[in-house]
Amino acid sequence: MNNTTLHCIYVADPSQNNFLTGLNNGIWGLKKLNANSGEFKIGDYLIFAHKILGKVRQSFNGQLNQYVLAKITSNTYSVTEKQDELNPKVWDDEIDKNLYLFRFNFEILNSYPALKIKSGSYQLNNGSFTAGDDIESIRVYEALRYSSCVQGTNGSIDSVTLKIDENQITDALLKKPSEIFNLSDAIFIRSSDSPKFFEKFKPDSQVTLLEQEAESEVVDDIDNIQQSRILDETEKTQLVLSRIGQGQFRKDLLKNFKETCLLTGIKHVSLLVASHIKPWKDCDNKERLDAKNGLLLSSLMDRLFDRYFITFDPETLRLITCHDPLISKIIVNHQLVDFIIKVPYKGKNLTTFKNYLNCHFTKFKEINEKRYGK
Repeated sequence: MNNTTLHCIYVADPSQNNFLTGLNNGIWGLKKLNANSGEFKIGDYLIFAHKILGKVRQSFNGQLNQYVLAKITSNTYSVTEKQDELNPKVWDDEIDKNLYLFRFNFEILNSYPALKIKSGSYQLNNGSFTAGDDIESIRVYEALRYSSCVQGTNGSIDSVTLKIDENQITDALLKKPSEIFNLSDAIFIRSSDSPKFFEKFKPDSQVTLLEQEAESEVVDDIDNIQQSRILDETEKTQLVLSRIGQGQFRKDLLKNFKETCLLTGIKHVSLLVASHIKPWKDCDNKERLDAKNGLLLSSLMDRLFDRYFITFDPETLRLITCHDPLISKIIVNHQLVDFIIKVPYKGKNLTTFKNYLNCHFTKFKEINEKRYGK
């Protein structure tokens, strides 16, 4: 099946009347097209999520009122504010002028719970169900979270394929979107102006253990440097400082990345780590001191990167995460699903930087194949 785009729109309770009007008429409208998603097109899929109970800005979970799955049947078209036969009023709150100027049409494929019809109009579910507990559907939840944070817009996921035929999509399957859509190669579309809402994350014992293991390896590497018979004292000092993320190596990274964590945006220098990309033990001494072989990360992100729980696609610079529920929770809580980093390199320097990333990316795949079998 061909790749398509899955759009996700969260509808809050105050917009219920507009939602029902849209469902009954097979039409949806936006006040403006957001940079995150671009335009809608024929053949795209769409998930509406209505009325979540509880906090949604940090992560999309909790009790949800209604899912509706639809297929888009027209490309985006625009109307004028002036209402006439060619630019008709659709929604009740469009008084005297059209408010939703960018529109598209759709047909409903299914819903959970099943939509009921009363007096020729759809009726929404009065109860609720639990959403957000399927790790394979993380991108869907993140796209819905984005939509909820920027009310009136949508989150989009590219490179999506159907796992089953449309006529096999039952209402029950909608509770777990990954049963309908193949999301393994999908990409959540982010933009530089996407809002970020952080919440405190307290590492559990597993993360603490990883930190202890990493510190032990650093001590061993420093001991090997100090015992070397081919290095002079100046070289030893430079390499020791580089290994602990200090000295000129750290200064260069702080300058290159403007004293900011590439992932979280944290700017507190004392919380930032100068992290090597290509593993220290696999580098020659020149590579160990090369700032292009480094990332500036917050302490937690550094540990995840150092232990190969996260990496970056060497071509697109997109964040890649392993198949681990705990790690996925961290990434979701920090709203970093499919995050693309910005780096200060161009030309040959960018090529060198990507070569270092490729070393980490390759080892990430090897290690996680052994960890999780995928």
